[in-house]
Amino acid sequence: PNMSPEIVLFPSINTGNFTVQSSSLIQNISIADLMGKTVYRQNNIEQKTLNIELTSHPGLYFVHVFAENGESVKKMVLTR
Repeated sequence: PNMSPEIVLFPSINTGNFTVQSSSLIQNISIADLMGKTVYRQNNIEQKTLNIELTSHPGLYFVHVFAENGESVKKMVLTR
C-alpha cells in the first residue's frame, strides 16, 4: 500500500514564518493562493524539516508538500 507521509505545518496561522515537517524527505514545496496562483516554490529540498519565510498578502494559502513517499496539501492562513 502507498503510505502517504505524515506532514505537519505549524503554526497554521502565521505572519509568513512557518515550519513544515515530514516523516519522509521533503522534495518539493509549492504554495498557492485561493486563485490557484503559485506564490512560492522550492525544489530539491531533501530534508525532513523546512523553515519557510513567505512574503505575500494576508489570506488563505494551500501548501503542497511533495515528499519521498507521497504528497499532501495543508491549509495555512497568513495574517499581518
